[in-house]
Amino acid sequence: MARGVTAALSAGVAVFGFDPDVDTPASRALHVLCLRRRLPQADLEARERFTDAAVRAVEDAGLDLGGRRGGREAQRLHLVDVGDALGRARSVTVWYYATAPFTRLPGPGAWSAAGRTLRLEAEDAAAFRVALDRLRADTKQLAGAAALLGDVFTGDDLLRLH
Repeated sequence: MARGVTAALSAGVAVFGFDPDVDTPASRALHVLCLRRRLPQADLEARERFTDAAVRAVEDAGLDLGGRRGGREAQRLHLVDVGDALGRARSVTVWYYATAPFTRLPGPGAWSAAGRTLRLEAEDAAAFRVALDRLRADTKQLAGAAALLGDVFTGDDLLRLH
């Protein structure tokens, strides 16, 4: 890196959950974890990996991806994009997506339907669109669908997902 050039490093995550309630319309069954109008995001600390910062961001939002730091939860993260924002204060954000059970959240995060009514900040919206496309591609395979729906699901759940 050139002398005097610094960048803010952060990790962001689009966490998707599927509402298994049969009364929920298929168009509103897919949800994403949000903090106000943003996706969970955390700045990197000294000697921290991007995946660890991403897991910390999700935990700060009130959702546990399971496992221990640097362990299994990092395997549930899928790299989506590296956002490089130019400007006076350069910043680099590594975006991931993950799937999690759709449960009540004890923290400040909230599930928002991943439809047309979802309003996010511009940078987060761009990362969300890429993550959603990647999730849709992954869930066309049974293993990807099982990761989103859980271990036990019905054919109706698969139809609602697609």
